[in-house]
Amino acid sequence: MKGRYFYILFLIIVLFSCSKQEEPKKEEINAMYYWRTVFELSSEEKSFLKEHNVQRLYVRFFDVVWKEREREAEPNATITFKKPFPSSLEIIPVVFITNDCMKNIQDSCLADKVFERISQMILTHRIRNIKGIQIDCDWTKTSEKNYMNFMNRLHSLTSNYGITLSTTVRCYQLSWQVPKADKGVLMMYNTGDIRSKDDKKPILDVDKLGGYLKYLKNYNLPLSVAYPIFKYDILFRNDKFVGIVNYENDISFFDDDTIVRREPAMKDILKTKKRLQEIRKNIHNEIILFDLSDSNIYRYEKQDYKTLFSH
Repeated sequence: MKGRYFYILFLIIVLFSCSKQEEPKKEEINAMYYWRTVFELSSEEKSFLKEHNVQRLYVRFFDVVWKEREREAEPNATITFKKPFPSSLEIIPVVFITNDCMKNIQDSCLADKVFERISQMILTHRIRNIKGIQIDCDWTKTSEKNYMNFMNRLHSLTSNYGITLSTTVRCYQLSWQVPKADKGVLMMYNTGDIRSKDDKKPILDVDKLGGYLKYLKNYNLPLSVAYPIFKYDILFRNDKFVGIVNYENDISFFDDDTIVRREPAMKDILKTKKRLQEIRKNIHNEIILFDLSDSNIYRYEKQDYKTLFSH
């Protein structure tokens, strides 16, 4: 098994190295997240990517969740590929690790397992245009030690093979310890409370950013920004939060249920972008939108997207 593991790593570094030779010296990258469990771009999505010169996709490969009964971490919701990746796009495999998993994990080999699984998926699906990997985790103070240890080990692995490692950074994490990574992506959304019916802007409220952004200038990691273009339909029952509505599943509603839609205003997104630019000059070398879907790409006007993607 160990020999096979290093054989996989040898092949994966060949793939990474081939793609890295084309990396521009100065990045001005338009990018998007792809956060679905089946990879298949619609014709509208392909047109959007081409029109707005999107060169990079951050693709969620799988989640890592905590199985309480087995007391171990397990992969979940692994993506399937119905269509190949367009050869024109750089791909960043993303792994989402739940905070519950990171808090409970005692497996010192988790980083090795995650790295090997990403490598296996890349080889199995013959994905050649890879530009690093990313870890996404809503880690908190209760999981901080485990997360830092995990990132230290994973960065050691990726550095040995010349692979770029990035991490997502939530706004509340800006004042905390900086994980070991080559770069970070500041996830500029979910700044409010979706559980509160009175919070009209739970995805992005410019007026609530001051407490977070005072830490942005001195955050010791190169940063890009991901801006929200998604919406939430939130179910409240007797004015109490029930959950985010998933229309793909069967839903039972009651007479006293209320569904409210929450989506960020483009003026708030652009205002936020301006504030970040004033604080940190190079933060928009790469601009990322979360996330790619037919509904999201029609949420705003074409000119709004052009303005948002402007460097």
